[in-house]
Amino acid sequence: MTKNKALVIMKPQDSLPAFKNTLFLQKRSAVTMLGGEAQANKFMLGVYNTVIRSDDLMKCTSQSIVDAAITSAVLQIPIDARQYGWLVPYSNKAQFQLSYKGFIHMAKRDPEVDNVNSQIVYKDDVFSFDLGNNTITHLPKIDSDSYGRVDSIKYVYAVVYFREILADVRFLKL
Repeated sequence: MTKNKALVIMKPQDSLPAFKNTLFLQKRSAVTMLGGEAQANKFMLGVYNTVIRSDDLMKCTSQSIVDAAITSAVLQIPIDARQYGWLVPYSNKAQFQLSYKGFIHMAKRDPEVDNVNSQIVYKDDVFSFDLGNNTITHLPKIDSDSYGRVDSIKYVYAVVYFREILADVRFLKL
């Protein structure tokens, strides 16, 4: 006669010490990915503090949190107050999500990238984009009632400035 075995899925809310242990079992990998013990400790602490401050993340499986943290570490994107990336709960699973600040942070690692500038275009702003010349004209109307309102966002765009060549412009209509 065989016994049925149930799979136990541990969540941080079930046992914080067990979650902390699960997270810090990945420390050796984090040291390798992040280049040192001090960086790994800071990274792991950022992940741990993020999780314990979020009721929704506390409901996610410990393994999904660890997996999301590993993705973040591989990209060398910290989970901290700089908001380069987040741990985002989807049902009971956490996923890593890179923010626009994280994209900029990663782009600036390239020695050819001099700077990145991103902007929001609101409903009443003057905006034109010339594909042929790769140029943007953006005159924000900061005194408009629509300026700064999420429901008035028309476009977002980013300009990447390279050290040796012309800028590259990308925009997205919302």
